[in-house]
Amino acid sequence: MKILIVGMVDSVHLYRWTKQFENTNLEITIFPSRKFRQVDLGLLELRRNKHIRIILKSKILAQSWNGYFDFFSYSILGRYFNYFSRASKLKRIINAGDFNHVHLVEMQHAGYLYLDANLNNAHRYKLTVTNWGSDIFFFLNEKFHKIKIMELLQIADQYSAECERDYALAKNLGFNGVNLPVIPNAGGFSAEVMSRQTLPVEQKKKIYIKGYGGKFGLGAVAIEVGRKLLNEFSWIELNIVSVSPELEKIAKELTIKYPNRVKYWSIKSKLKHDEVLHLLGESIIYIGASKSDGISTTFLESLVAGAYPIQTETSCANEWIKKGFHASVVSPNFESIYSGAKHALSNLNETENLVKVNKELSKIHLSSTSISQIALKFYD
Repeated sequence: MKILIVGMVDSVHLYRWTKQFENTNLEITIFPSRKFRQVDLGLLELRRNKHIRIILKSKILAQSWNGYFDFFSYSILGRYFNYFSRASKLKRIINAGDFNHVHLVEMQHAGYLYLDANLNNAHRYKLTVTNWGSDIFFFLNEKFHKIKIMELLQIADQYSAECERDYALAKNLGFNGVNLPVIPNAGGFSAEVMSRQTLPVEQKKKIYIKGYGGKFGLGAVAIEVGRKLLNEFSWIELNIVSVSPELEKIAKELTIKYPNRVKYWSIKSKLKHDEVLHLLGESIIYIGASKSDGISTTFLESLVAGAYPIQTETSCANEWIKKGFHASVVSPNFESIYSGAKHALSNLNETENLVKVNKELSKIHLSSTSISQIALKFYD
């Protein structure tokens, strides 16, 4: 079975998806859907498996140079000579590859790139489209994106999303193919991660805040909530993670005003997945605020690691509440987020009990073993 995955090669989520198949007989080829600085180290490790390869511009020079070669060829030369464009390269790979499946992991880059390649819609392979986060939910009301999304869905054979919400949206936009099972698009968590012991909530002091702003995030609101919590609860400490460039100044000011009580990591810091899980394991609560999201991978990580989630309702975290998990799914504004966080910090015994339930349910719903078995069916 030959699979072509088109996706973001600098993404830990793409690595975690691909890792599920490292001990199978699937022959997987990965093509970068957009420019990048460096390939995710996990993906590079997977290349040791003879069944997994990544199409890069240079196989000889250090991986730190691959992003530059990629940019020069596809973005510079490709601007003037269509033969060197990323879309043209993808078309040649697909036409020559005899693939059983072409899997577009994410729409706005991988999906639109496939459309730009102008391939024959009467394809011999199965075309699978995976929805990441807000691919449909956020962009649905923008005319350009709506047309592109509809065009993509109408030629797709299979569709995958993390939220039931998105399957209904896809159907309304003309998708008539097979709905694949709802699973986290970054895969599950290992037995080792699931079994990690964390401190009782009453012995913790830290709060984990997602500091991302940009197009989708409400990091500024989440950080402001953290500021007020620092004033109200003199014993807490903040870890602000994935701080986007426009919010670094605010985060730095907090470290100065509250020395030894605030740490932050910018997006460029690139914390490893295990480091994120470790920080969440030390935290009483996790605060994730966004204008739009899917599940939110950090939300799932908090369930596994033992931090009580405060997540805005702009995600589909409410679907996990229906499975029995506990979280405060709140409106995307300061008052609601602060209220949910304050309640969790003021009622530590209650929070402890809810965290224990989440960790136990995670073993059922978020095990990498069970999720990888479902993921394998994507490529039947």
